[in-house]
Amino acid sequence: DLIGKLPDRSRVRVKDFVVPSATISRLGCLPVERELKDSFSGIDAVLVMNNHYRNSKFNVVEALRTCNHPVFIFDGWNMFDQREIESLENVCYATMGYMTPAYRS
Repeated sequence: DLIGKLPDRSRVRVKDFVVPSATISRLGCLPVERELKDSFSGIDAVLVMNNHYRNSKFNVVEALRTCNHPVFIFDGWNMFDQREIESLENVCYATMGYMTPAYRS
C-alpha cells in the first residue's frame, strides 16, 4: 500500500523476505538482491515496515555507519536499539509515536 502512494518509484529500493523480486519490480521499484547492508550506499531513508525475523537479525547500525550524509530511519516495529542508532552522526530515528527530538546534522 505504501509503495502505491509514492509518485516516483524509480529510485526506491525494496528488500522483502516474503515478496518475490519480480513482484517488487512490477511495482516499479528496484529489488535488493544482494546483502541488505550493501544496499545502504546513497540512501536517504530506511523504512522497516514489517517484523520479519530476518530484519531483527540485521545489523542496521553497521549499515547506517556506511552512510556519509543525513539518513532518516523509520523503525515501524521498534525492532532496533533506538539509543544506539541515535548515537550515530547524521541519523534521525523514528518509530510509532517518537522521532529524534533534535536532529543533528
